[in-house]
Amino acid sequence: MGGFTCCVPGCYNNSTRDKGLGFYVFPKEQKLRETWIQRINRAGRGGRFSKFTPTTGHRVCGAHFEGGKKTYMNRVPTIFPLRPQKVERRRPLIRTQPELPNSPTVAPQHDPEVSGSAITSSSSDSEDTAQQSTLLMDHAYSSQESSYDQLAKKVACQNNIITELAEKAEAAYAHVEELNRQLKRSQQDHAEAKKLCDRLQQKNRCLRLELSCMQKKVKRCKAEATQKIDITYEALVEDEKKLRYYTGFTSRKSFDSFWSLLEPDAKKLRFWQMKETENEDRNFILPLKTQLVLVLMRLRLGLDGLDLAYRYAANVEVFFFLHQYSFLPLHKVQVE
Repeated sequence: MGGFTCCVPGCYNNSTRDKGLGFYVFPKEQKLRETWIQRINRAGRGGRFSKFTPTTGHRVCGAHFEGGKKTYMNRVPTIFPLRPQKVERRRPLIRTQPELPNSPTVAPQHDPEVSGSAITSSSSDSEDTAQQSTLLMDHAYSSQESSYDQLAKKVACQNNIITELAEKAEAAYAHVEELNRQLKRSQQDHAEAKKLCDRLQQKNRCLRLELSCMQKKVKRCKAEATQKIDITYEALVEDEKKLRYYTGFTSRKSFDSFWSLLEPDAKKLRFWQMKETENEDRNFILPLKTQLVLVLMRLRLGLDGLDLAYRYAANVEVFFFLHQYSFLPLHKVQVE
């Protein structure tokens, strides 16, 4: 017979013969698959106590599901009519001697000796049975009392445990409250520190801008100072146009010839309000050749001391010596 046969032990439903039943494969979900295997309770190939491992050919028919088919709500087989039901037996607490029914039949007559001994034995047996029943009942009562005492002790122990847990819970709750307060204070401190950090960052940005402006200003002042100091002897002799404009000399050769005539007396020159000294090696703010350029600029262009001080970034008092230079016997000098 072809088709699929139900793999539940004792069930022989076949998909070819029983057209109205559905035959379902084992689920792929591991937990649900193990539940199916446990419910079916089929032995594996290795023996009675081996585990059953289903394959793709094993099917479970719909007769083992509530309603006759598998649904989303009823995904586990629960109906197994051929499986023997286990009956739970309880052990009796008190054993009593069964009573014999009263019978109106007349006991057969026996020998007096035999009957007396039988009566004696039966009475002794009944007394033993009564004593056993009394002992069993006493034992049952004592066992019940002991079980009640044990239960009371367990309840008291559980109450103590519950009390300890409640105290620990209260302590933990108080600790949590303290941690919450500390957290709130920490958050407030963090917010204040963040505000202070923001203010310091803003101040730092302002200081950086001021520093950048000052650096630009210093750079500009250096550039201006460099431009002012460019009017020196070395700068003028390299540019004949500047030399002709500021001094009147047309070439470096003529300017050097003029300086060679003045150099011996220039080293011994005495400035205004300056003491005479025997040492000819004096330290000046400006070299002697540059000082000569200043005198020539004043004579040729008519520049005063303040203008020259601005040009050379020096103090105005430095240029008082120009008065002395302006009265030098320059008429004795013959310029080539």
